[in-house]
Amino acid sequence: MKRRDFLHRSTLGAAGLVAAGCASVTQTEFPNAAPIEHRVLGRTGLKVSAISFGAKQVDHPSLLMAGFDAGINYLDTARIYREGRNEQVIGEFLKTYRDKVYIATKAHPSCMTARDVEECLHASLKALQTDYVDVYQVHRVHEIAQLKNEDIRSFLLKARDQGKIRFMGITMHRYSAEILSAAAEDAFFDTALVAYGYNNRDDGPLVEAIEKAHRAGMGVMAMKTQQGGYKMKEGEPGTPHQALLRWALSNPNITCAIPGMNTFEMIEENTAVMGTTLSAADLRDLQRYEERTASVFCRMCGMCRGTCRNGLVVSETFRCLMYAEGYNDLRMARAEYQDLDLSERADLCRLCSECTAKCVKGLRVQERMLVADRLLSA
Repeated sequence: MKRRDFLHRSTLGAAGLVAAGCASVTQTEFPNAAPIEHRVLGRTGLKVSAISFGAKQVDHPSLLMAGFDAGINYLDTARIYREGRNEQVIGEFLKTYRDKVYIATKAHPSCMTARDVEECLHASLKALQTDYVDVYQVHRVHEIAQLKNEDIRSFLLKARDQGKIRFMGITMHRYSAEILSAAAEDAFFDTALVAYGYNNRDDGPLVEAIEKAHRAGMGVMAMKTQQGGYKMKEGEPGTPHQALLRWALSNPNITCAIPGMNTFEMIEENTAVMGTTLSAADLRDLQRYEERTASVFCRMCGMCRGTCRNGLVVSETFRCLMYAEGYNDLRMARAEYQDLDLSERADLCRLCSECTAKCVKGLRVQERMLVADRLLSA
């Protein structure tokens, strides 16, 4: 589908009120177009599109323009994406659309001090060609100590007072229930971007933490909703990727889903989910998709923690492998892999004669780690 075929729709006219117990939802009707659904992002008050834009793989502003035309008004990027080039692409888009969309970016995960974050924020603002970002996030918070880093917090408050950021958030890929619950109690951060999808349906602690954060006024956004974005075999029935989005958005404590998109077709398919509800057919598609990806997809549940004799955090390598196999983006997968700590990489697996790492979902850990080592270390 070409961009000119998208229906042009406005995205910022919807109104919403924060309702107790669920994310506020409003829908704006347009002639001959599906409704655009907005939900309120916690105490920020921002009315964001239920399907927002994970812009990690975007390499041309035309994709962002198509997303805007389809109803998306919230874009998520990070300083680390494409070594900063991703923010530059978004900056070109913002020359025309800055007052029409909300921008979220993230500090580089290597930032450990206020000075690190300050330099990172200034670099982001320059690349994005804007004076401020709507949501600035501390990226990959995996420890309580990161969450409560007073040096970084002091800088964030200063940057907010200076008008360089409007709201503060965190992101997390593992130990999410623990981190999110602590953030809800702490009440410092306004938003949380958390890996959440159909594969988490039985993760009681995570579901409870999401509800807790929402009750505390945090805007909770779902990433990794597409469970790797793997393609179904040709001839297999179902459209699992829309079903995956509907499932995530069916949780009233989730404000929006932020799937990664890098084609016009993906934008059209994903935004069509807004204003629709989960069906029995969707649940059948989800079951088929889970069966199809069971041997390759790491659910990042953290249950393998401590089972590797060498102390490896295998889920981080599997996340990078997912980018290569599911997202079909080997360049991004290798870049992300090179940024991992040695305790998160597969290097030591080459020397290990017997793997002790155990996956409760049945992934063959050593086999998959060696695949990652061959594919991502090149």
